Order: sequence, then C-alpha cells, then structure tokens
Amino acid sequence: MAFAEALKAKVRKRAHLICCLCKSVGVEVHHIVPQEEHGADTEDNAAPLCPSCHETYGANPQKRKFIREARDLWYEICEKRYASDPERLDEIQRLLKNAVSRDDFAAFKDDLLRQMRSSPQTKQQSDAARNDLLSERLTEQALFSVQTRASVERAVTKIWSRFTGVIDMEHPIAFTRKLADLKECNIVPNELLDAAKEVYTITSCVLHDVSITPEQWRFVCAVAPELTAALYEQISE
Repeated sequence: MAFAEALKAKVRKRAHLICCLCKSVGVEVHHIVPQEEHGADTEDNAAPLCPSCHETYGANPQKRKFIREARDLWYEICEKRYASDPERLDEIQRLLKNAVSRDDFAAFKDDLLRQMRSSPQTKQQSDAARNDLLSERLTEQALFSVQTRASVERAVTKIWSRFTGVIDMEHPIAFTRKLADLKECNIVPNELLDAAKEVYTITSCVLHDVSITPEQWRFVCAVAPELTAALYEQISE
C-alpha cells in the first residue's frame, strides 16, 4: 500500500511545501517507519521530506524519533506563522462591502457639474478650470497607482519569499503566480489575496492608460490603505 493522494496533499499543505528538516522547497511524503517494516499509511507516519533528506535520514532507524519531532515542530511553526487576524479580516470585508457605488459617484459628479455651471465664469474660464482640475486629478491618480501597486506587490512578494525561502526580491516569478502559490497552500486569507489581485489589476490599468470605471477607482482608494496594512501584518506574524 501507499499513502492516499488526499493524505499526501494534506501533508504537503501543512508543511507549506517545505522540507521539515532542511526547509528547502519541494517535498515528497515519506513513511517514517518504512512499508517494509509494516509502517502504516497514516498521517502520523508521514513526513514531508525533500529527496536529499529522505536519502540521508530515511533509512536510519535511529533518526525516526528526530524526524517525527522535527515534523511536528515545523507543522506548529507553519500554523502560527500565517495565522490570520479575525478583526483585520472583518475590517477588510467591511471596506469591500462599503466601497462607494457607481450611483454614489454619479451623484457626486452631477453635484460638481451643477456647482461649476452656477459659478459666475465665462465659458472659456470654465473650460480652463475644468481642464486644470482633470489634469490634477489624473496626475494624483497616476501617483497613487504607482505607490499602491508597488506596496501591494512588495508585500505579497515578501510573504511569498518567506513561504518559499527565496529571499531575492527581484525573483522573476510573476505576481499572479505568487498569488496562486499562496492561495493553493491557504497560508494567507483568500479575502486578502483576492483584494490584492483586484487592486493590482486596476492600478496596472491606470499605469498602462487602460480605461477604468469610477467605481473601480473608488474601490482602490477605499481598500488600498487597509489592504496594505493587513498584508504587512501577515509578514510580521
């Protein structure tokens, strides 16, 4: 017999795909007590080891207790390292639900246009003022997008680096791949990862001159500060 695929997936997930001995990325699930000695196909007898550690320690009966203790300690570290803050998640969810709607933004725009039309200005002065206001808003939007996208990307990359053990911040793994890796192992709340992806996508559109809706922009403004703070809290835990 061999370990069931579901059990192997569970063990890899608990270990965050990292060897419980040397902490290298990429593990296989091995029997602590080998099958030849009637070792059970159970989670208690399973250890997440890289091929090198399995070859070094797996055949040594004297190391079985050590492997089991190292495995249990690593499970405990993985569980605590990425524990989420329920209060912070509640705050993020509140912001997501209370983001300004398209109707709210339309009402704000109509009110602004009424004020401009009632202002005692010539048409030329009014057009110039409107263009200056638009230019100022677009500049602020671009600067905010640069800062926000960089902060979100940096935070996600730091979390991913801790998870994988790769500390090179210029690692060529794409941002979306890092999100997928973190989501697969369920070590960061999905609400944060989904919000990070949405904010990153919208700010990227701004920086590449792709049109976004007013609702999308208000969403970024409402969520980005709390989102970045929540991501960095994941790093500090």
